Amino acid sequence: MTRLATLLLIPGLVALAAEPALWLVEQWRRPIDGSAGVLAALAALGLAVRAARSGPDPSPGAEARLAWGLVALAAASRLLGRVLAVNHLGGAALCLDVMAIALGLGLHRRPVPASPLGLAALFAMSLPLEYWVQRAAGHPMRLAAAAAAEALLSPFVSDLTRRGAMLSRPGVQIAVELPCSGSQGLTLLLTLAMFLGVTRRGVGPLIALAAVGALSTNALRVALFVLRPDWLAEPAHSVVGLVTLALGAAPTLWLAQRLPTLTPAPPRAAPPWACPPAVAAACSVAAVLITLAPQRPVDLSVASPGASLPASLGARHGVPRPLSPEETSYLERFGGHVEKRLYDGDGDRPSLVLLLRTTAPLRHLHEPSVCLRAAGNTVEYLGVRHDLSPTVTWRATSPEGAVYRVQASFFSERGEWASSGAEAAWRWLAAPGTSWAMLQRITPWALCEDDPTPCLSLERELAQALDLPPPPHNSSQTIDLPQPLASNP
Repeated sequence: MTRLATLLLIPGLVALAAEPALWLVEQWRRPIDGSAGVLAALAALGLAVRAARSGPDPSPGAEARLAWGLVALAAASRLLGRVLAVNHLGGAALCLDVMAIALGLGLHRRPVPASPLGLAALFAMSLPLEYWVQRAAGHPMRLAAAAAAEALLSPFVSDLTRRGAMLSRPGVQIAVELPCSGSQGLTLLLTLAMFLGVTRRGVGPLIALAAVGALSTNALRVALFVLRPDWLAEPAHSVVGLVTLALGAAPTLWLAQRLPTLTPAPPRAAPPWACPPAVAAACSVAAVLITLAPQRPVDLSVASPGASLPASLGARHGVPRPLSPEETSYLERFGGHVEKRLYDGDGDRPSLVLLLRTTAPLRHLHEPSVCLRAAGNTVEYLGVRHDLSPTVTWRATSPEGAVYRVQASFFSERGEWASSGAEAAWRWLAAPGTSWAMLQRITPWALCEDDPTPCLSLERELAQALDLPPPPHNSSQTIDLPQPLASNP
């Protein structure tokens, strides 16, 4: 390729990569799943630099056609993500860019080689994969973890019962909720396997072993908490998590030591290939046009009827709160109905209530923790309780130091309840078009700690005013522990 053609392509390539790259950097700054994806990206960069510095490529340009083909595929993925308004598709296309760059630099032919596919796979772990796994498979993974823990314990614990994701024995009930579905351990051990696989051959078994190790040791972790619920408290909770994670990593490390290291690929003649400047200019213009393509998302929410937040709740007067410009813009683009009210009645500690209704939960129904982290808050997941209704609770600390209790409940027009946005989305897939809602309550932390009566009263009055469906009434939905929220491993 001539120097002029290369210069003409640069503006288009920069335009294509800029938005996804900025999006990914923002994910690293304020991760929606609490992960440290930037470390995977730095590891991929370090291995690439190590290979590049080890010596020259004996066959420069040998994979130019394949590399540019990957760039074209990445451009198509970005176009699809742009039209559907799904940033994650554009972000995932960065992995194709990484592989194209590695092929173009011939890193697999250097004296200390690095697999281009392995580098792309390792870089993929810098994306919010844990969040994607939870959204796509979090609910079935919860059920699978509970079933696996039951299988481990049944030969030794005769009085153990399971209903869905709830494990019960006399005096103890453990709910396997989204954070303990195994998604975090799975992404961590897969990252380890991808890192080890960059410089090794035959990494398929390595990846499979990492996945099996992560899921099996997560089941062991849940089983230990059923046997010893007192270990749910810190620091025992974290110690158990680290020990089981190390057990899951041990087989992967053992196998990696026995896999042959990657040897430099043999030199090959570079096929004659040239890109005329006119074609390069046209490709650059097309790349810029992709970034300007009109958005036509298909997962728009239609109007969904339902009760609105009441003007008052008992003695509490509700003051409507305006939506932020970002919220208003989002609803205009993707539909859905959101309203906020600030209810007084508790002195100088009012409660903010938000109601979201949507027929597109895959688009709208994510956990409040996602928005809280994006706003700069520190968020701690506390668990799910099932006394009045399945309710997820977080402790959020603002940048100014204010501490809040954030609670969210998810329910459908068909009377279904879900313990997370991921479960709501999974249930929606079984009945597309069903309207789902999220009821979010934000109260000063001390309000419920000093006296839980006002918070319980608020929930009962909201349930009555909104005509919420009755909560699931069965023994498996009742937490019987001194600290109910601690029953979620």
